[in-house]
Amino acid sequence: MEELASLIYSGEICAFNIHGLEAPFEAVVLNGTSGEGQLRAHGLVDCELQKEYTFIIQAHDCGSGPGGTEGKKSHKAVVHIQVNDVNEFAPVFREPQYRAAVTEGKIYDSILQVEATDQDCSPQYSQICNYQITTTSTPFAIDRNVLL
Repeated sequence: MEELASLIYSGEICAFNIHGLEAPFEAVVLNGTSGEGQLRAHGLVDCELQKEYTFIIQAHDCGSGPGGTEGKKSHKAVVHIQVNDVNEFAPVFREPQYRAAVTEGKIYDSILQVEATDQDCSPQYSQICNYQITTTSTPFAIDRNVLL
């Protein structure tokens, strides 16, 4: 009977190990019998610091070899995690102030060009969609090429 219990027990998963980069994740066993586990983050992940993680996870069974010798079996798999960006940064102009001089009575095709950047890591949130002049009653306009 003891032999049968050892065989059943040896099929259970006792642990998961993560190998490779210093990934901020841990793998825990949820159900040793079914082998179900869960990958959890130790802390916050940040797309601007690292967009993706690739590492190896290893599952270990609870068994022992013939005669009680160490004989745990394991299997490895590659895990790839992509960190999705959130829109946490506002656009910032490259210059704190823009200056230009114009001659009165003259119409200009272009007076100056402004540029802003956004620190979000994904194109979805880092692209500047439009510019707007918020000062009312100004004789200036801004076009799609950010020319004033």
